[in-house]
Amino acid sequence: MKNVKKDRVSYNLFLLFSVVAYAEDINDLIFQASDLHYQGKLKEAKALFEKVIRLDPNNEFALNQLGLLSAKQEDFARLISILVKW
Repeated sequence: MKNVKKDRVSYNLFLLFSVVAYAEDINDLIFQASDLHYQGKLKEAKALFEKVIRLDPNNEFALNQLGLLSAKQEDFARLISILVKW
């Protein structure tokens, strides 16, 4: 019985740290994409924000930035698909 409890605690800790690492990965991608956007590298920024959306489809910041980038690049089909999603 002790091994079962120990395994359960280990598993829960693994899940907790996996979620934290996942969140850090997404935040790193958002930071990188925002930096690229600021530098005027719109295509590269858009690609990273698209990656964020694949990982976290409801990330409002990434959706907002992706919408702005789509409008700047006159990619109105993508802009509309983002607005409909919201």
